[in-house]
Amino acid sequence: MRPIDADALGIGKAKRDAFVNPAYADGWNSAIDVINAAETLDVVPVVHSRWIPADLDKDYVTCENCKRLKLDGRMAWNKEMQAEWGMNWCPNCGAKMDKHVREGRKNNDRTTEAVQ
Repeated sequence: MRPIDADALGIGKAKRDAFVNPAYADGWNSAIDVINAAETLDVVPVVHSRWIPADLDKDYVTCENCKRLKLDGRMAWNKEMQAEWGMNWCPNCGAKMDKHVREGRKNNDRTTEAVQ
């Protein structure tokens, strides 16, 4: 699925008299009716981030986006927890941990030593 902002397309119904063959306008208008009748989804933009070594302790990683070091009153993810649980999202801010992939890197260059 690929949610889009149909309003941002800036398109609307066509006037039949603008075409030599009014059937073109009818086909276009039918497509607009389908778009307008489609269910509206409540979506949130995805925040992309990556795990980075924590400043205070290199055995721990933290989210590059929120940089929060606490989770339920304890230090964030240590490298064993991150590797074992395969955390591909931040439990603090919800960021998806795929920024290195989106930037075309094979490995997360900044966290390789922290999460191997």
